[in-house]
Amino acid sequence: MKYLLTLLLVTGLAGNNLTSYPKPIKSFNLQYSDLPLLERIEAYGNIICEFTITKTGEVIDPKIVQTFAPQYNDIIISKVLDTEFSPPRQNGHPVNVRYSLPIQIKWEEYWC
Repeated sequence: MKYLLTLLLVTGLAGNNLTSYPKPIKSFNLQYSDLPLLERIEAYGNIICEFTITKTGEVIDPKIVQTFAPQYNDIIISKVLDTEFSPPRQNGHPVNVRYSLPIQIKWEEYWC
């Protein structure tokens, strides 16, 4: 009886796709050329943006929670709002999820 219950539990979990993480349909796309004046300074640092992915896969409520360059916050929020995801699911139902996106900026001008 113990083996039958284990087998039912394992096949029940493996046989369905009730939980799925959001997958990017339109990915986050930030280029160094999108960041003005970056080539004039040596810029190193992290920016963390948190946002919600809705039941429909839309990105809402982006907020910069950590930044080394506040002048880039609006650009990054704009790029985050341009992304799209497949709807996240839990127990087979679409749900809202909060997501954190770490962005590392590393620009160094090399002189020969």
